[in-house]
Amino acid sequence: LVISSVGYAARAREESVSEQALWSDSFKAVVARGLSYSASDLEGAQEMRTTLFRAVQSAFESVDVIATPTLTAPAYPVEAAGAVGGEIYEAWAASLYPFNLTGHPALSIPSGRTVTGLPVGIQMVAPWYGEQRLIRLAAIVEKARPWNWDGIAL
Repeated sequence: LVISSVGYAARAREESVSEQALWSDSFKAVVARGLSYSASDLEGAQEMRTTLFRAVQSAFESVDVIATPTLTAPAYPVEAAGAVGGEIYEAWAASLYPFNLTGHPALSIPSGRTVTGLPVGIQMVAPWYGEQRLIRLAAIVEKARPWNWDGIAL
C-alpha cells in the first residue's frame, strides 16, 4: 500500500489543476495517503517487498506453479465502493497484491461461474522469467476444458 500510493502521489504531482479536477474521490484519497508517508516508510516497505520476493521465489524450489483464486469474491456492482485503494477492493484483490508487488508473472484462467452466473478464475503464478510455463499451462487447461463465453458481454 505504501509503495503503490507513494507512486501514484509522485506521478499525480505532474497533473495540472484541470486534470486533478477530474480525479475520483477514491483516487484523491490514494494520492493523499501517498503524500502522508515518509521516506523512511517507503524504504521500510521496499525492504519488506524484497523479503516477500525472496520468499515467493524460494517457493519455486519445490513447486512449479502457485495457484490461488484470482479474486476472493465475485465481482461487486460498480456502486459498491470497490474503488482501487478502498477496503472492499483491498480484500477482494488480496491474492493479486503479493505477485503484483514482487513482479512474478501471473495469469488468470477462467474456472467456472458463480450460482448467479458471474465468471470466476484461478490465478497461476510462476517464478521470474516463467511466462512460457504459464502460457503452456493455460493452453493445456483451455484445451482440456474450453471456456464457454455464452452470456458474457465482451
